[in-house]
Amino acid sequence: MHPRITRCTVLFGIIAIVLAVPAQGANLLPMSIGSNWEYTGDQDGSWMLEVTGTAEVIGTTTKAFRYVINHIGGDEDFYYYNTSDVDGNVYLNGLYSPGDAAEVAFDPPVLWLPSDPYVGMNYSTETLAYDNLAGEGDGSPVTYTFEVSEEIPVLIPDDEVTAFGIVALAPLPTGTGAALPAAPWLSGARIGADAWRTEDTPFGWFANGKGMVQAFGYGELWQLTGYTVSAQSTTTWTDVKRLFR
Repeated sequence: MHPRITRCTVLFGIIAIVLAVPAQGANLLPMSIGSNWEYTGDQDGSWMLEVTGTAEVIGTTTKAFRYVINHIGGDEDFYYYNTSDVDGNVYLNGLYSPGDAAEVAFDPPVLWLPSDPYVGMNYSTETLAYDNLAGEGDGSPVTYTFEVSEEIPVLIPDDEVTAFGIVALAPLPTGTGAALPAAPWLSGARIGADAWRTEDTPFGWFANGKGMVQAFGYGELWQLTGYTVSAQSTTTWTDVKRLFR
């Protein structure tokens, strides 16, 4: 057999095997483009979340999650830029608030949702925060710490799921330079430090394969009223290419 044909056969065989292997651990934040979630607050607020596409953050292709929130204090429209690894860990790579023209990028990305959550789990990321998505200039050292505070049943449309509540314990700035958000889910100066965080109250409850099924922030408790999780592959072409480096 011709050597090139042999290499191609091996390559496609590996691709088939890799794509057939599911990600390990939990999948607390589905990332397929087109996935969307709708929430209603207990103060009549409305919240729409959608994976709108991709964005480059410090040379990494991330998924763009757009948050459009109407709450008792006003309106918000901002983006989180997330990635995940083959184990299912979810990272926060950056933030963008169009209204403020504010950008933040993290290097390394902040571990936001773990693949193996359990009640009492505490995890931290020491990172540099930059005031632009390219990661140019001097970054500010900051440490983000989270805790899995509870595991509870949550009612969602047509189902009841087990969800993990995630609490933000500490953003700890240790330098100056980038315009640091008060916490890693906040983007832009318009969103105050107390918009979400209330000591031991989770900012979000996440369920395997469903994403965020409940949230607390802006003075409201948010319940999931509708969602669509698009089909997705657990392995990317980038993952396959790494096998041949």
